[in-house]
Amino acid sequence: MRTGYIWYDIREKIYDNKIPVQLCFNPQKNLEFVQLYPQYCDLNNIQSWENWTSEAAQKDKKYCDEWLVRFCGLHSKENFFSWGAIASYYDPRSAGSGIYIHYTAMTKNEI
Repeated sequence: MRTGYIWYDIREKIYDNKIPVQLCFNPQKNLEFVQLYPQYCDLNNIQSWENWTSEAAQKDKKYCDEWLVRFCGLHSKENFFSWGAIASYYDPRSAGSGIYIHYTAMTKNEI
């Protein structure tokens, strides 16, 4: 893409499950955010466009919400801290859901 951002895709063992993790470094070579996709541990998860449905995507988002509560003790959809934010998301353009940890101070309107 030649934007200066560097992405790493890995599968990391987190809480006894291997889940996809993406690390994003900005052009200044600082870690900007981490994305986690815990729903891909679910063997019933839809993983192809041919079988994709909006309902399945929303189920993935709910799973991410539950994961944040269960493993991180976070109870709101958006969790802001002085160092950044943690939240689950659903992106209808990519049909994807996940959890991001964003390492820059953000306001609610920036998420």
